[in-house]
Amino acid sequence: MSDLPNPYQAPTASADVSSDTLVAAQDMQGTKTGLKLIYWGIIILLVVVVGSIVAGVSLAASFGSGRNDVPLRAMGIGVIAGGVGMVVGGLMMFIGQCFCLTVPKESGGWGLVLVSVLSQIANLVMSWTGNFLTMSDNSLGFVLSLFGTIIGIVGMFCFLHFLCKVAEYVGSDATIRRAKNLLSVAGFLLVMYFGFIGVTLLVGVAGRGPGGGAALSTLVVGIAGLVLVVVAIVCLCMYTTLLRNLIGDINHIQTRR
Repeated sequence: MSDLPNPYQAPTASADVSSDTLVAAQDMQGTKTGLKLIYWGIIILLVVVVGSIVAGVSLAASFGSGRNDVPLRAMGIGVIAGGVGMVVGGLMMFIGQCFCLTVPKESGGWGLVLVSVLSQIANLVMSWTGNFLTMSDNSLGFVLSLFGTIIGIVGMFCFLHFLCKVAEYVGSDATIRRAKNLLSVAGFLLVMYFGFIGVTLLVGVAGRGPGGGAALSTLVVGIAGLVLVVVAIVCLCMYTTLLRNLIGDINHIQTRR
């Protein structure tokens, strides 16, 4: 019998999508929903932050020009809307991570997203408790808040590593590279963040010394802070782009099952 393939046989999988990947896509619906929730949660938070900045600049310009006709009701509505937006965006991101727990264990990412979810819960509890104790002049509050922040950072990097695992499981080569680049930039941002804290402390000590140099100290801190913000914005753009690409990769595979 000839070993030549039957030209009339329906293809079982495309050349660039393996049968294992097609089967995996069937189990990725919950993860895709979670990624969408996280993506739109970030968008909501960005809208709130940008809106707050624009509103703050507008109010400063209004009061600076001597105008005091900004309705208090409008300001109150803006504050409430911003607070609601922050809560909704944060909840969407957390619920999205919970949806990601449905990822197939074969991807190697289930344990990472579990640690991330538990870290977010621990961070929330410890931060709230720390803030409450701080208001009561309890030094333990600062320690709890610090540990909560560290745990939150660990959870964040676990989730970024989880995205790398998802990219390797169903993503294209380009998406895998983006995921690994994001993890590297996030690590660089973390180093810059602690470096900024160190520079701020050193400049503060130097500014209180003989000769002062308060203006130079302020300039150094300002430049360091600006660089940190720029890198953070780049990292956030890479993050949202990666989420959109992962969602697209999963959609692409699901439509070719």
